[in-house]
Amino acid sequence: MNYRFIILLLSIQFLYALNVVNVYEDAEDMTTKRWSIYDNNPNGASISNTYDSSRKSKVIELSGEGLDNGYLLRNENSSWWYNHEDKIIQWSMNYSEDFEILIRVKTTDGIRFIYYTPSENSTLVDSIGIYIHYGLGSDSKDGNWHTITRNLEDDLQKVQPDNKIIYIAGFYIRGSGRIDDIKTLASNDKKVVVYPIDNRIKLPSSETLVVTSVNEDGEYICNGVSDQIEINRALDRVASDKRLKTVYLKGAMRCVIDEPILISRGTRLVGDSNVIVQLKDNIGWNTPNKPLIGQKNSDGTVAWKQGEYGHGSVSNIEISGFELSGGIQSEAKGQYFVILINLYNASYVDIHHMKLHDSRGDIIRFYGSDKGKSNHLKVYNNYIENSGHEGIYFVYADNIEAYNNEIYGTRTNSGIRVSSGSNFSIHDNNIGNSLTNIASGYAGILIDSSSKTSIGKATIYNNYIYGKNGGIVLSAGKGFNSKKSLKDVKITHNRLYKINSYGDDGYLNGAIRIKGFHNTLIAYNSIDGSEKDGIVYDEYDGVAGRGTGYKTIVRDNNISNCKGYGINNLNSNIHKFILKNNRLLATEESRSYGLD
Repeated sequence: MNYRFIILLLSIQFLYALNVVNVYEDAEDMTTKRWSIYDNNPNGASISNTYDSSRKSKVIELSGEGLDNGYLLRNENSSWWYNHEDKIIQWSMNYSEDFEILIRVKTTDGIRFIYYTPSENSTLVDSIGIYIHYGLGSDSKDGNWHTITRNLEDDLQKVQPDNKIIYIAGFYIRGSGRIDDIKTLASNDKKVVVYPIDNRIKLPSSETLVVTSVNEDGEYICNGVSDQIEINRALDRVASDKRLKTVYLKGAMRCVIDEPILISRGTRLVGDSNVIVQLKDNIGWNTPNKPLIGQKNSDGTVAWKQGEYGHGSVSNIEISGFELSGGIQSEAKGQYFVILINLYNASYVDIHHMKLHDSRGDIIRFYGSDKGKSNHLKVYNNYIENSGHEGIYFVYADNIEAYNNEIYGTRTNSGIRVSSGSNFSIHDNNIGNSLTNIASGYAGILIDSSSKTSIGKATIYNNYIYGKNGGIVLSAGKGFNSKKSLKDVKITHNRLYKINSYGDDGYLNGAIRIKGFHNTLIAYNSIDGSEKDGIVYDEYDGVAGRGTGYKTIVRDNNISNCKGYGINNLNSNIHKFILKNNRLLATEESRSYGLD
């Protein structure tokens, strides 16, 4: 009798009978490497792996100042789970105080946070439809171990019946206690719908050149020394051969570069998530605009060498999948040194599923000009951290979309910035600080323009911004009438939390700040905890040349816990607010100022 066959058959039947389980944390590896502290204000929060005598196993212990500190579980490489198969989540917990557990999911209607507290009641949806709350009851914080199982799609569809979960992304928790066995399970439905994995890289072998590490055979090999030479050899060959389209960085490997990687038009540079491309530490470039990844123009020139505004153009390129690091450098942050990706006059570009961190200047920068804008640019599903200047920066660009990006620790300026751009959509991004004692950076999202060119169709929605020195800022340059060109921007369904507006700079005086924009719609936003005003119109550098008749429509917003005014018009001689159905709670006397 073929016993091996019988064992195999029984194993297959057994697996079909069970729900498949994906375990994201059971603490048995004795590490905390999948965890991070996303809110460390006040300082001192910690994550440890410890033995629990009542559970007789290792568990994760979270310790901080109650709900003021927040912790995040993702994959070991800081990427989201992108779990498309499962709809059920389960965890075990031992808490003696309040907690908030948020499950981040991508749905057919965008990002949602399904969150659970020890409340006896459920607030099934907040005013903007992104946060769905269920109470687990006070027994869940009685100091004993409890195992919680939730069908996330059921919890979602009780509130939004036509919405469906595409994938589960990650696990947030606030409060101090112990947690274990965080896992997801498939639903019991017999019909299984398999969604395409977002970061799957399709690589037709006939169109692809592979760059490998020294541990594998290949024509292009990275050995950890001046690896841009091999990568650029592969990119040049792809650019010169119409049959080739892709350079694939095959993991696992670390590529160390000391000069830029140069990409030409019609080229894809993709890599596995366990590939790290890093600028050599303390390289001392001290050269403005010099990037880790730049472009080679069709005439063979290198764009960044042509000065601040560059030279030439590039089109139809894709950069995706791998990690890009600026390393440890000595140049001052906030200047144009050590930009990670810098492209001039670019069109039809996709940058996605990247981990990008530690620049001294911008992380991603697209630079057009007033004579010819960059256009058709998409930046999405990236993890961006510790930018020296902007996280994502579009200058003179048209037809822009930035979405599903995680942007943290912007050190001198904005998470996402559009300067003199048009026709853009910025949505479903998480933009925040590490929430240390002093907030860094300026706005989460900054839209600024000194141009009379029309801004076109502009939308900012479904973003979560916290801990920045400013939330969302629309700012026209001084000295010109911008009423006809900078108008009709829509700011909707965003959540702004703990906006730390320190200082007297005009950028820093409200969670949403408008200057020189006309007919802006601000609707269905949630603003909680601004250090100054909730929404403010402020021509802080004077109204000369601006003209009159500006208006801002503010409706159906929740504004709470602002130390300044809920809504503040500092230039009522040229501007007025049109208000409807706004809810102001626990602001300074729950007042507005400068309104008709």
